[in-house]
Amino acid sequence: MTEVLHELFQPLVPGTPEQNEKVAQVKKLFSDLTFALENICPAGRRLSIAKTELETAQMYAVKAIFY
Repeated sequence: MTEVLHELFQPLVPGTPEQNEKVAQVKKLFSDLTFALENICPAGRRLSIAKTELETAQMYAVKAIFY
């Protein structure tokens, strides 16, 4: 499962090496948090919503790096 999460959180936008490193750090942190929540929280709608909100937060964090 961890491998799948890390694939989902890979950089998709080319940038400077510094930007790409920051994006990789942000995506790794979000991936780790998602994995932790899956191990701590019971499966269900609330976990799904939490994961969706994490994806949204990650998107804005990555955008902040580029813009």
